[in-house]
Amino acid sequence: MAEETSETNEQDRLAKAKLVLSGEEKLMSWKKTSEDFERRRQEAAKAMASDEQKKAWDDAEKARLGKIEAQKKLADLEAARKIKEEEEKNKIGQEQTVKDAEAEALRVAKINEILKSQEEINLIKKSPNAGPAAIKTLTRDIGETIGREGLSVSKIVTQTPDKENLAKKEKSVTNRSWLVGIGVLLIIGGLIALVWAIGQRQTTSLATVKVTRQGLIFSDKQQAINLDQETATQIREELREKSLTPPAGKESIEEIYFTYQIKEQTQTGLVMKMVEADPTAIAGKLELKLPDDFLRSLEPKLMLGFYYGEQTSPFYILKTKNYKNVASAILSNENIIISELLAPFEDASSTEKILNTPLQDKMIKNYDTRLVVDETNTIIAVYSWIDKETLVVTINEGTLAKVISSYSSPR
Repeated sequence: MAEETSETNEQDRLAKAKLVLSGEEKLMSWKKTSEDFERRRQEAAKAMASDEQKKAWDDAEKARLGKIEAQKKLADLEAARKIKEEEEKNKIGQEQTVKDAEAEALRVAKINEILKSQEEINLIKKSPNAGPAAIKTLTRDIGETIGREGLSVSKIVTQTPDKENLAKKEKSVTNRSWLVGIGVLLIIGGLIALVWAIGQRQTTSLATVKVTRQGLIFSDKQQAINLDQETATQIREELREKSLTPPAGKESIEEIYFTYQIKEQTQTGLVMKMVEADPTAIAGKLELKLPDDFLRSLEPKLMLGFYYGEQTSPFYILKTKNYKNVASAILSNENIIISELLAPFEDASSTEKILNTPLQDKMIKNYDTRLVVDETNTIIAVYSWIDKETLVVTINEGTLAKVISSYSSPR
């Protein structure tokens, strides 16, 4: 036992000696001293700093914490999106199972119907009356009629119609047939002329966007605004006037979409064609100062509309295939983006409040939502992702709930 203790003490002395000789002990001592000096220097600098420097440091720390919080929120959004996406997949899988069962039942019913038809065909083939019928001739028919009716020569003579009257009737029928034939020819000629005239008109007319179009949600009314015919000020005034129009009493949705003309080379020559404007063209025309990385990641298809409920509320439905880029752009400049999108519908004071008021979080219809609340605790701006590709921006909670409900309903 004493020998083991002696050996252990000897190993400890050797380890300490090795540490001293290697310089690691001194290095660790210097490192600790340096950390102590740095901590004291920071404490002294903070104690001697002015209020402005302290505020700057506090702001920098808040910014760092805010960035961390934003990253956490983005991660939470992504997790919620994945959960919702998984639920949608399960729902689609269940619906597909039901559809497959219905299709299988329909297929079995068709097979049974075919088998039943085949059995009826076999029964007909086995019937003694089956087979080709006797050839019909005038002589055979006359003979069968005389035998069946029990006619004699005198009866045949007395029942034979007067040839003169029969000829007059046949002539009248012939005349009416000619008149009907001429009328049919005139109608056919008129239809041909009408089709030709429509074809000529389509060849020389301007190709326009259809008045009725498929929107992202159902709308009771649609209105097109030609970007080539109106200035930015005129369009903003028109949108502002609509946002101030009180509801007519009946709940409804109106869609506004923008068009402009392009030149297109066709087989008949150069024609002017009306097409729908994408988000970049709309932002440029309305002078909306939206970040380029935000606009570049949006899809051409979008919807701008007004919900006439308890009040008149404008809203956007924006589509994207790049959720990560758009979400990052919004988190970096959410006050700017939301204020610019709602600027055509709001007065300057409301736009200024949206630009300078921090956004808050709230769950609306089980969706994580960001909103701006003014000094009277009234919501003046709100936006939410309703799926990985769809962003909704509006001015109140009720309109957001209505748009989400309409988007989820079959169109």
